[in-house]
Amino acid sequence: MLVRKDSKHLADALKKITIDGWAKNQIYLKDYDKDYWSIEAAPEPATCGALLGALGLGLVAWRRRRSPRASSSSSL
Repeated sequence: MLVRKDSKHLADALKKITIDGWAKNQIYLKDYDKDYWSIEAAPEPATCGALLGALGLGLVAWRRRRSPRASSSSSL
């Protein structure tokens, strides 16, 4: 979302903005061009944890498929 740099009451408006799935009160402005700012938000810690967990599980699955399996032959 873009806002003009000369917007009045911008600080009050930023306090009222919420984005689902993103941390509350972690909204900040980032330069977009000479006239506008982009409104950015920081993800919730749970979102980062979920992504890292999924990455870890994917790595484990990939390593298991990649490693040769030892044949287990049992004699009775």
